[in-house]
Amino acid sequence: MAAARELQVQIANEPGALGTISEILGHAGINIEGFGVWVATAHLLVSDVDRAAEILRSEGFQFEVCEVLQLEVPDEPGNLAEIARALGNAGVNIDHSYTIRSDTPGVAAFVLAVANMNQAEQLLD
Repeated sequence: MAAARELQVQIANEPGALGTISEILGHAGINIEGFGVWVATAHLLVSDVDRAAEILRSEGFQFEVCEVLQLEVPDEPGNLAEIARALGNAGVNIDHSYTIRSDTPGVAAFVLAVANMNQAEQLLD
């Protein structure tokens, strides 16, 4: 498990909005390592958060940089349930989550956004 930073970018809820952001970041050589889109917010885990933020700011996008947890666990049934239950039992809410690519065979990787990062890290270590 590692702390990471994600961009939460406000986008128009219309066709092509995600393509525009992806194209801007791609032309700058910034890789999108994971993402999820809910309503009009794109949650992006990128290879260079600071540079992506600078570029998106210059393009007029509104966004926040937020701390998230990046986890890798054995790709086995029940692992997500175990993590979610441990957090839930401790009163730690998962605000959002999405899967990301893992380069390790047999490993599942994902991002969790929680309100209390320190407590979540202690529980999951």
